[in-house]
Amino acid sequence: MSCYPKKALALFCALLLVVERTSTAALPPGQEGFMSHVVPFLKENCIKCHSTDKAKGKFILNSLDGNLSAGRDLERWEKIMKALKSGEMPPEDEKQPDEKMRETVVQWIENGLHANLAKATRDAGAPTARRLTNFEYENTMRDLLGFRLKLIDKLPEDPVKPYHFNNTAEFMLIGPEQIDRYLECARQAMASAIVDPGTPEVHRTSKILTPKNKPKEQGVEIGVYASAGQGEVSTGLNGWPKTGEFKIRVKASAILPPGEMEVPLRVVMGTMLRSDGGFGVYEPVGTLQLRNDPAQAKEFELRGRIENIPVEPAALTAKGPQPAKIFIHCQNVFDNGELNDHRKSAFDDSWSGVAPRVLLESVEFEAPVTDVWPPAHHTRILFDSPLRKSNPEAYVRRTGRLGVASI
Repeated sequence: MSCYPKKALALFCALLLVVERTSTAALPPGQEGFMSHVVPFLKENCIKCHSTDKAKGKFILNSLDGNLSAGRDLERWEKIMKALKSGEMPPEDEKQPDEKMRETVVQWIENGLHANLAKATRDAGAPTARRLTNFEYENTMRDLLGFRLKLIDKLPEDPVKPYHFNNTAEFMLIGPEQIDRYLECARQAMASAIVDPGTPEVHRTSKILTPKNKPKEQGVEIGVYASAGQGEVSTGLNGWPKTGEFKIRVKASAILPPGEMEVPLRVVMGTMLRSDGGFGVYEPVGTLQLRNDPAQAKEFELRGRIENIPVEPAALTAKGPQPAKIFIHCQNVFDNGELNDHRKSAFDDSWSGVAPRVLLESVEFEAPVTDVWPPAHHTRILFDSPLRKSNPEAYVRRTGRLGVASI
């Protein structure tokens, strides 16, 4: 048998497909195609079961508008298109429409939905809603939780354009990475806000400071901070919790030369600070302005969250395994703008003897600290209720609604 008849048959079938596709695409768009083709199709195959008189599945068709580009009835049109495509409608026990006409109607609906999407894209103006800046987000979480967590470093950097307002909707867009980071921050926030019901172990570190070779004298003088190891006293913690509020108490006074009124004592926490290695990270806890002389030494208290403090990771050294560490660094940060004028080298601190000095007598650390247990930030979320035992699902829904309401 010659191959020509086969080629002719294939060409004929291809022409039929082209004619069929052409006829489908030739259906007038919008209201014209709706009235001329779609309405008759729906009347013949769908209206008798989906009208105001008889609405199976509470689905009504005789009120449909054929102007899809205007954005009306889009949800119903999508359902109709899916039902026709899948063959779900009309049901198998009902008279089936002409397959070509079914595809024609489906194509008309798809064209209408695409037209609506194109129109919405063209008409879309500048965005009017924006996400929070990272700074605003951290402050909002602080207001919701009742304590501050350092979250900015966990978020993608906010975009910056010089000489423009950078907190507008044009810049403060949101994407998949932002959502992932928000979820990570939310998990950390809940891990900090919700605590174990049992009374926690309290970690304490206390250090009484005395001058070298002068054990009967109280306090160590701290000259002006020049670099790590100069102008500071460091205290390593014996232990600390994973989450919770901490407090630091320092007993200190000021040694003030004539003409000076105060000396600032800065307290930071983090890893060991090494000037020779050029490394170390810390989080400021607070700065005290000392005006009291050594005869009137006072205790001062500072507070913070342990989650915000950098931890020096455990390491394997020549001396053997070393555990993770956190240090409290007390620094004299006096600066009158003239200090470097008197230095002969980076290690010269002879001039600090005539500058204001801090007399530090003791350092104490305690964590976690709270007036009641569980703390208020826990009970605001997981409150006492009889539903907790009688109907756990209702209790979860209730806590969820309170959480949303608080936002």
